[in-house]
Amino acid sequence: MTEAPVPCFRVHFHDGRKIDITAPSSLIAERKARLRHPNAFIKRIKVVREKSDG
Repeated sequence: MTEAPVPCFRVHFHDGRKIDITAPSSLIAERKARLRHPNAFIKRIKVVREKSDG
C-alpha cells in the first residue's frame, strides 16, 4: 500500500505571524508551533490545500 502524504498546516498567531508546519494532525502542528513561539497566542490552524489544475 502507498502511504498518504503528511498534510501541511498553516498556524495563525494573534500578532499576525503565520507559519507552515508539516504534521500528521492539527494537534501536533499546534504543539510544534508552540515550541517555536512559546509566548505567542495561536488564533487558528488551517490545512494548506494544494491547488488543482482545472
